[in-house]
Order: sequence, then structure tokens, then C-alpha cells
Amino acid sequence: MDEQKVAEGHIPETMAYGYSLDETFDIGCDMGSPVTDEYKPLAEFTGRIIKVDFDLKPDLHYDAQKQSEASVTQAMARQ
Repeated sequence: MDEQKVAEGHIPETMAYGYSLDETFDIGCDMGSPVTDEYKPLAEFTGRIIKVDFDLKPDLHYDAQKQSEASVTQAMARQ
């Protein structure tokens, strides 16, 4: 937001090649299966999305310490 990163998270599990043809790449709402059970299906973001950036470069360096810290931060944010 305002050129600043406001959120980041880790998706611990994905399904390799298990997506159906009707799954969509939605921004602001999830028209397909929810990514998490923390919100109901078809939930919508009620704010204003100005810009979305995608980094498609592979992350070939795994940093276990950074990953652990991110997991703790994400868990604390949920409380």
C-alpha cells in the first residue's frame, strides 16, 4: 500500500496439479475454493486495491531461520 509491502505469508501446502479447470486467479475475492478456512467461500475484500505485483523469479535459496521467523510472525498475527 502506498508503495509499501503490507502483508506477506507462507502457504504451507499446495496441491501439485490438483487444481480443477474452474479454479480462478482472483484478487479481492475468491470465486473458487478458499485458500484458507480463515474466511468463508466467496468472501470479498472490502478495501481498495491499487496495485498488485508478481515476482515470478524462482527462489532457489531456502533460509530456514527466515522461514521459521515468518511462521511465528504469521501465527502471532492470527491471535
